[in-house]
Amino acid sequence: MKKLLSLILFMTLVMSVLSAGLADGTDLPDMTAFNAQTLEGEPFTQDDLAACDLTVVNVWSVTCGPCIREMPDLASLGKALPDNVQLITICPDAGMDIETVKDFLKKVGYEEKTLISGDGDLMDLLRAVMYTPTTFFLDSQGHQVGEVIIGSMPNLAEVYLEAINLVLTQLGKPVIQLADAA
Repeated sequence: MKKLLSLILFMTLVMSVLSAGLADGTDLPDMTAFNAQTLEGEPFTQDDLAACDLTVVNVWSVTCGPCIREMPDLASLGKALPDNVQLITICPDAGMDIETVKDFLKKVGYEEKTLISGDGDLMDLLRAVMYTPTTFFLDSQGHQVGEVIIGSMPNLAEVYLEAINLVLTQLGKPVIQLADAA
C-alpha cells in the first residue's frame, strides 16, 4: 500500500510539474544555478551550458505522443548541430523506467544529454512548463533567450534552425548551418 501511495504521489508531482504553466507564455526561469543528473547518471550543471554559445533545451515526457513522434527529428538535429550549439532534453518522468527510456532513445538515434532529475533552477523551470514538448534556448550563462517553442513542429529542423540563428544573431554570434546528419 505504501508503494502504491508513493507512486501516486510521485505521478501527481510529475503531472503538476508538467502542467504548471508559463507565466506569460514566453518567459521561463533562467538556469544559472542547478545540479542535474543525466539519464546515464552523469552530473550536468550550469558549467556544461558555459561550454557552448547556445543550448537548445527540449522538455518532453514519456507519456506525450507528440514528444515521442518528434524525437527522431530531434536526434537528427542534435547530430547536425555544430560544436558551439548543443541540444539537451529534460524528461522529468524518465526516472520511472530509465531502461525503457534509454532503449527508446537508442532506437531513435538520440545521442545527446537527457536530464532526468535535478534541483535549483531546474526545478523552477519544470514548474513553469505547461505543455510538452516545450523547447527553449539558453545562452552560455544559463539565461533564457529567444522565443519558447511550444508543441511539436512539422518541419522541426527548419523551425529550430531559424530560431537558433535568430538567437545567435541577437547574441552577436555567427549564424550556423546544419551538417548533413545522414
